[in-house]
Amino acid sequence: MSAKEGILGTLIDPVTTHSISATELFHRLLIHLRDSLDETGENASVESALRHKLVTGSGSDWQHRTLRQVCLRELIAHAVQRTLPTAPAGMDTHCGPTPDQ
Repeated sequence: MSAKEGILGTLIDPVTTHSISATELFHRLLIHLRDSLDETGENASVESALRHKLVTGSGSDWQHRTLRQVCLRELIAHAVQRTLPTAPAGMDTHCGPTPDQ
């Protein structure tokens, strides 16, 4: 479900197999892992990272947000820009029909 809705949407609790919010699922996960994370001294950093991810979302959330603002071709160009230091030469980032259409 996270690929379809992003982590800001509804997720499946692997224990109960019920749909729940990402916030609730991450809260349950932290409770489950708290002792182990405390032993390794990582509880604060993991909690902070999960809190940040719940605010910023996943790549899927970014794609959904971006696609509401631009056409698919621009979304792909934005994704390439986020991934590569420079866009490939000749990459068409304009919306509308391609020259061969």
